[in-house]
Amino acid sequence: YLATQITGISRRVSPEPLESFSGELSTEQLNVLLLLPPPNEGPGSIASETLTALESLPVSAELDCLRPSTEACLQEHLSARHAHYHLVHLDGFTVDSEGLLMEDGSGGIQTVSAAALAQILNDAQTPLVLINVSMHSALNNVMSFAAGLAQNGVPQVVVSPLPIAGAGKVLFSEFLLKG
Repeated sequence: YLATQITGISRRVSPEPLESFSGELSTEQLNVLLLLPPPNEGPGSIASETLTALESLPVSAELDCLRPSTEACLQEHLSARHAHYHLVHLDGFTVDSEGLLMEDGSGGIQTVSAAALAQILNDAQTPLVLINVSMHSALNNVMSFAAGLAQNGVPQVVVSPLPIAGAGKVLFSEFLLKG
C-alpha cells in the first residue's frame, strides 16, 4: 500500500500557499497542552492513553492540563507561552453545527467557532491540534469544524471524527506521538 511508503499526507482545502510558520519550538522536549471537555460532557476519551504514550517516548515530554477549559483560559494560557506547545489536544469534546462546545467559566457551555479557535492557536504559534470528539458529535459537524481550522491557518489538524474505543485508544496515541 502507498501509505506504508510515504512519511505523510497533507490534504489541503485551498490551492493557495500555506502561510509560513515562524514559531521556534523546543527541540529538547515535546510540549503538549491537554484540554478536557466540560464536566457534564464526560472525562475525555484518550487522555490516560496519551499520558502513557508520552511517558514511553525516548525524549522528554511535558503535558499540561488546562482547567477550566474555557476559550478565555486557553487564550490567556497560550499567550503566556507563545511558541511553547507542539500540540494542543482537545480530548472528548462535542462539536455541533456552530462549533466546539467548551466551558464558559460559570458552569455552563459556550460554543467556540473554528475561526476563533484557529486565531488563538495561530497567535500562539501552535502548529498542531488533535481533536477526538465525543459520541454526541455528528460526523458532518466534526469534519466542517476541522476544515474550518485548516482554512483559518492552523498548520496541522488531526481529527478523530468518531470516539475511539478499546485497544484503538492505545494504538492511536502511541502511533500519533511516536510517529
